[in-house]
Amino acid sequence: MKQRNSKKGLVLILVVLSMILVLAGSAVAKPGVAVTRSDVFWTWDVGNPDNTAGSSTLIRMNKGKGVYLVYRPTGLTPGNAITGWAMVFNKPELCEPEPFACDPTDMFHPDYPGQQGPAEGDFLLTRGHVIGQDGKGSFSAYIEAGDYSGSGLAEVICPEAYADGTGCTGGITNVEGALIIAGTHDHGPALSGEALEEQLNTFLGDCQEGFLGDGFGFALSEDDIPSEPGNCSTIQVSPHMPD
Repeated sequence: MKQRNSKKGLVLILVVLSMILVLAGSAVAKPGVAVTRSDVFWTWDVGNPDNTAGSSTLIRMNKGKGVYLVYRPTGLTPGNAITGWAMVFNKPELCEPEPFACDPTDMFHPDYPGQQGPAEGDFLLTRGHVIGQDGKGSFSAYIEAGDYSGSGLAEVICPEAYADGTGCTGGITNVEGALIIAGTHDHGPALSGEALEEQLNTFLGDCQEGFLGDGFGFALSEDDIPSEPGNCSTIQVSPHMPD
């Protein structure tokens, strides 16, 4: 059974997201290509037009080939290691309890641990880097349909399959119809060597002390932005609704 009661903060965040998707994105008519633009919101202040932090643009390529995400958040902590992610719900109409109001519990199968839920969710790495003094991030990437090589969900629910490259998720399988939310994951102060590589290329890199914020590591206030090594949280989101 899904445990939703302990995640009210995150559920509220994503319900608000579902309400603002149409306002946040604007479609651009091109043959076979759909383009939407969305503001970036802090996870504790979603939907506030006076407190945005950058923008993202999503291009859904024709014939279901894949998506190109241009993700440029601002206001990030200089010196922190940050990764960008594309949170995907391939069948958002199957999210519960409300279609298209998807939350991370929809990523996981309620009856079969280690498997995707009915909404066929996944979250995919775009790129990571250490933030400079201007506080700006750049996490743009092309994600081919069916490419699950950068799956953070696989890293969490099937670590052995993730490690050997076989995976247990499907990436983006519904280019035209997926709900896609760009996200900013903060891994705290940048380390060095192999530890830094882990921070910049995985979801769990240097998160051994745990996630700040709610049960899924979504920041509920500025206090949940990592300032010490070992803590992580997702601090920003930018939603893109399918046509």
